[in-house]
Amino acid sequence: MRDFFQKAWYPQQSSKAGIKLWYFLPLMYLYQLLFFVKKSLYRFGLLPTYSSPVPVIVVGNISVGGTGKTPLVIELVNYLKVMGFQPGVVSRGYGGKAESYPQLVNGSSSSTEIGDEPMLIFKKSGVPVVIDPNRSRAVSLLAADGACDVIISDDGLQHFAMHRDFEIAVIDGDRLLGNGYLLPVGPLRETVERLNFVDMLVCNQGRKTEYDFFKSRDLHPVYSMYFHTKNLEPLPNTSLRETPVPGNRIHAVAGIGNPDRFFSSLESLGFVVIPHVFDDHHLFSENDLKFDDDLAIIMTEKDAVKCDGLLNPGLWYLPVYAQLPPAFYEHINSFLNIRRGKNIHA
Repeated sequence: MRDFFQKAWYPQQSSKAGIKLWYFLPLMYLYQLLFFVKKSLYRFGLLPTYSSPVPVIVVGNISVGGTGKTPLVIELVNYLKVMGFQPGVVSRGYGGKAESYPQLVNGSSSSTEIGDEPMLIFKKSGVPVVIDPNRSRAVSLLAADGACDVIISDDGLQHFAMHRDFEIAVIDGDRLLGNGYLLPVGPLRETVERLNFVDMLVCNQGRKTEYDFFKSRDLHPVYSMYFHTKNLEPLPNTSLRETPVPGNRIHAVAGIGNPDRFFSSLESLGFVVIPHVFDDHHLFSENDLKFDDDLAIIMTEKDAVKCDGLLNPGLWYLPVYAQLPPAFYEHINSFLNIRRGKNIHA
């Protein structure tokens, strides 16, 4: 079913499945109506919106699937720390099975409990991270004790119960916005016009023609984000072995929204990839990673946080780091300085 929709949503993966999607048009119109009603209820104050005493920055998208939000959140958080801020992060904790909410992530938390993305953010940034499907409640918890002076929401562009001061929309530079239709006919959660109202748009590794496409629209600043990698790293609790050299055949394992990007990254590093695709946020077991050979297994860093206890000497992951132009950080600084000035004179 996943392949059916992926091929139909994205024209570059041309498939006759697109024809069958027209049967879902009534559902798309129903989705659009319900979304419009919900958004209007918040807009006109008929449903409550929580406004935090500290600024909230949302890093989200208008489409389903992976666009690179989490690496951007981590980069933004680490940058804010360097600049002297005390950031915190809220997340829905998708894929986790916490017994209660809101839940503050700590060193004893497990990805099974809180989800893979919050765990990765916590490990790579060390800042307070709170998970809760009700993001307003998560923001309230972080803001209450004064430990954070800026809060980043990992996703949540459509969570209207949470007031936000700054919005960053992330677009997949390869797949763009697919066929441009709303769910389930297309991959969009909101119409393309929503991009005209965000504060910043980041195009993830888009080619020049794709970057120009967004830049030509009547949008706020558009920045292009790229990823750089370091050496492969072995998973904890695995016996060390020599890092596979470029050109080796390897098993590439991905349980993320856009696995093709990961496979392409490995191929660009010189690996001959045997791909293995799992559902997004899949909880891996040792059986998932057993193959009839001794080839190395390379997975994404987001998947790796769920495999700490798996004793397999062939497991490696590929860390990625978001890279943005100086103008991106200048824009963030400008916003926060203005906001901080308002708070001083309040």
